[in-house]
Amino acid sequence: MRTTATKIREITIEGKTFYEVQWPKFPKGRNRQAFRQKTEAETFLKQKLAEQRNYGIAGSGLNQHCGMQIMNGRSSVMSIRQC
Repeated sequence: MRTTATKIREITIEGKTFYEVQWPKFPKGRNRQAFRQKTEAETFLKQKLAEQRNYGIAGSGLNQHCGMQIMNGRSSVMSIRQC
């Protein structure tokens, strides 16, 4: 089975050019976000690649607060489920 690659591509929405960043969703699927400026999309792509490198694909879908709780080991199982 193929996995979604973390990448940037140019798309057109209602005749306007946007730049879309795709990254894998855990356990399967993909996330997508569109940006008007290519520089914004490239910055976001770099952040997602760094998250995947540091936390893996499963960790890249967590928000920053939940990720910090898990990394610090201070939260219980119940508080992690609420994230």
